[in-house]
Amino acid sequence: MIEYLKEAFNLANRNMQLVFVRLAATVINIIGLIVCLGLPVTVALSYLSFDIIHAENLFPYFVEKPHEILSRYTGLVIFFLISVISYILFVCIVIIYFLGGMLGTLRNSTVAPERKFSLSSFFRQANENFLRLFRLVSVESLVFMPLFTVLIIAGGAVVSDLHGVLQMESIFEVFFRSFALMSIAVFSAAAFIIYLVVMLISSVVSAVEGTGTVVTLKKTAGFLRKNPMAFLFSAILFIGLIVSAGVLLAFKISVSPFFPGGMVLFIISAVLQNYLSVVAWGFLVVYYIRATNYPASSGRYEI
Repeated sequence: MIEYLKEAFNLANRNMQLVFVRLAATVINIIGLIVCLGLPVTVALSYLSFDIIHAENLFPYFVEKPHEILSRYTGLVIFFLISVISYILFVCIVIIYFLGGMLGTLRNSTVAPERKFSLSSFFRQANENFLRLFRLVSVESLVFMPLFTVLIIAGGAVVSDLHGVLQMESIFEVFFRSFALMSIAVFSAAAFIIYLVVMLISSVVSAVEGTGTVVTLKKTAGFLRKNPMAFLFSAILFIGLIVSAGVLLAFKISVSPFFPGGMVLFIISAVLQNYLSVVAWGFLVVYYIRATNYPASSGRYEI
């Protein structure tokens, strides 16, 4: 793992521009947030402020006809929900698009270290990988989300029933319900880790091999069977990114950008966080290529 990690750092250093490309994607998402959610919130506040101003007249009307409350605000709620869904879809598209470009660039740089970063090549890779990754992530989400929903419902049912545990006289009942809750928690964590690993590895496989959803999932399953340590490596990377993101987030919160030098430190922390993300993805790309002996002469990388 150490050798792959060293190569991942070298790979990230050779493609440092990817860090700033990821920052650009973050800026685009922020703009999308302002457009997709800022406008609906403004409309909602204007609408509600009008009702508040005329509350003296509206309140008796709503008391007399309470069903009018639903009809009056249903359109506003639907408009807001559509805006939220649109923003989530927009963010997913931006993330997957830039991810496709980054993975393609990292693949090319791994199999041909002499290659230098090119923005035109990045966007070419992004266009090439976007639809494949989008379909892949959609299929994986459709498969795993129902499982997560069932686990959440089951966990909620057990938790809601635990309030009576202390009043139980039977030790067996206490043990059974506690065991059921722990089993659901462990199974949920295991399912999430499996989903995470499959999503990460399959994204790399799709970008490296250039295969469709079904073939990618088959290759991913075969790769994980032959390389079970990929589960551990991916979990370590994910936990490391979460911890580093938490530390950097706490640092951003503690350092106000309005203080002297605060904005510089804020930008440095954002750059560092994106750099670590590039290293993590670079590690997975390097690990897959080295573990599968992916040929540099396969023609999948650009000349």
